[in-house]
Amino acid sequence: MQREVAADIHAIFITATRQDAEALLAKTVQEYATRAAKLADWLEQNISEGLAVFAFPDIHRRSLGTTNSLERLNREIRRRSRVATLFPTKRPAHI
Repeated sequence: MQREVAADIHAIFITATRQDAEALLAKTVQEYATRAAKLADWLEQNISEGLAVFAFPDIHRRSLGTTNSLERLNREIRRRSRVATLFPTKRPAHI
């Protein structure tokens, strides 16, 4: 059931407008209400909060859906910190 739920959530977030997403969310909640009531409650409470992403332009929504930019930043930090083998530190006054 995990793949089915993941596909349903993905379908909600790839819709064109927030209104379409809300309609699909309502349909999905209704679908799971009989089979998995706790899941339906969770979807209704938590996914609706995530729909705030629809306030952003499409180009930004697509980049928010992935962690590629964050992963790239972390890779760059690792690359640059590996080159610097010694980091400057303050020496104690008595040395």
